[in-house]
Amino acid sequence: MAVSFPLSLSSFLEGRTEARASPLLAKGAPRFNWGVRGASSPPTLESTPRRSANYRPNLWDYDTIQSIRTEYTGESYKIRAEDLRQQATLIFEATDDPMAQMELVDKIERLGIGYLFEDQIKTVLDAIYTNNIGGSSGNDLHAVALRFRILREHGYSVSP
Repeated sequence: MAVSFPLSLSSFLEGRTEARASPLLAKGAPRFNWGVRGASSPPTLESTPRRSANYRPNLWDYDTIQSIRTEYTGESYKIRAEDLRQQATLIFEATDDPMAQMELVDKIERLGIGYLFEDQIKTVLDAIYTNNIGGSSGNDLHAVALRFRILREHGYSVSP
């Protein structure tokens, strides 16, 4: 089904004077190439002048980054971090409620330390997915939304 128009864009613009013409059609301005290539191809510019953004130079040079020191590199901090990791693993094992487990997974991932507990998170999510495949883990919207988001983020097939 083809639709034809009696006037084309070029014949419409030929009759216009330069004073009334669009500034985009002025001489030297970039022109859009509206050729029909496909339904999803966007218009392209024939000539695109690149503007300078005038960004400020970076304040963080190599010497500045190398001069940064931290006080948390001692052996006592490594021992404390390992103790906290073991306590979190015990919390994973002690929690039986699926909603509490999902909230624990959510909080650990929001803290940015989910990579330390990948095995525990995988075990919890496998149990939640297999036990609640047909239904929801709770009647409230928070539980359903949390279960949906966490399982989808980890690649489980959950129906919306």
